[in-house]
Parts: sequence; C-alpha cells; structure tokens
Amino acid sequence: MPSAPRWRATAPSRPRPWRSGRTTRSSPTRRPASTPPALTVACTKGAAPSIALALGGNASGSSRRLSDGAGNYLTYELYQEAARSTVWGTTGGAVLTAAAAPSKAARNFTVYGRVAGNQDVPSGNYADTVVATVNF
Repeated sequence: MPSAPRWRATAPSRPRPWRSGRTTRSSPTRRPASTPPALTVACTKGAAPSIALALGGNASGSSRRLSDGAGNYLTYELYQEAARSTVWGTTGGAVLTAAAAPSKAARNFTVYGRVAGNQDVPSGNYADTVVATVNF
C-alpha cells in the first residue's frame, strides 16, 4: 500500500526537522553543519518498506535546493547513512529498502543532510519541502 508522507527540511533557524549551518554576510562560507531528523514509518508486520525521497520543491535539475523565498538558494543533499555516501532519492540504489518490520509498531529512519559549503548567499531562513514515498 503506497503512502506519501510529507517531510519538510528547514534551515537554519528551526531545530526540527533539519538544521543547516547559518550563513552570514560576513561569513558566507561557513562550514556545513547538520542535525539528522527521523522519518517515522509504520507498516504491516513482515513487510520490508522501500522509502524514496523526492528532490524537493526548489530543485533545479537533479540538485536539491533550500530557498529563502526571495530568489536565493542553498544547494544541499540528503543521505541514507551517517557517512553521507549514499544519496537518498527515488530510483535504484538511492531508494532505501529497510529490513522486514518486526511488528506493526512505527520505526524511525534517520535522514542525514548536508548543505554544501562556500555558497555566497545572504543570511536568512532557507527551507524546502521533500515528499517521501513509502511502499510496503
């Protein structure tokens, strides 16, 4: 049964669901920072859910972007693991396939993010909305 929960990545002022490093006028190249949120999924016992994360509402081509709403963007990426080596997306190996659910209880799947450094943008609040599609 497919489900499409919504997940919102917000940076930098909100503590949840995701926080990036804040850029400032005097330091637009601040190092990337990240705090991982969790995507909560409940499915049938024994089902192995596949979880896909879309590019987001501010994407340009295949690049995810946070927007301040005034035409400024910060490029970022979402990953399946803490090492941040496997991009979380919508096709092939970019889709997370979890182990079979031991029960119908909800499980948390951590979403790791990173905002690329050295981006010259004004300080402010940058956000994006990413749709998660869960199939089980």
